Amino acid sequence: MKTFNLFIFIILSQTLLGCETSSERMARYAEDSGNICQSQFGLKPGTEAYANCIINMVNLRLQQRQQNQRDSEILMNYGNYISRCGLSGQYCR
Repeated sequence: MKTFNLFIFIILSQTLLGCETSSERMARYAEDSGNICQSQFGLKPGTEAYANCIINMVNLRLQQRQQNQRDSEILMNYGNYISRCGLSGQYCR
C-alpha cells in the first residue's frame, strides 16, 4: 500500500509541476507575442508599430478565449439537453 501511495504522490507531484501561474502564463504570452511581432513582421521593440502588434496579439487571444468560452457553453447546453432528452429528443416530446 505504501508503494501505491508513493506512486500516486509522484504522479500528482509531476502533474502539478507542469502547472503555471497566471503571471507566468502572461509572461509567456508576452514573450510569444514579442517573438511573433519581431520574427514574422520584422518589428523592433520600442517602436509604435511593435506596441500596436503586441496589442493586436492580446486582442486576438482575448477574442479566441471568448470564442472558446461560447463554444464550451454551447457544448455544455447540448450535453444537458442530451442528458434530459436523449440523442434524438425522444424523451422531451
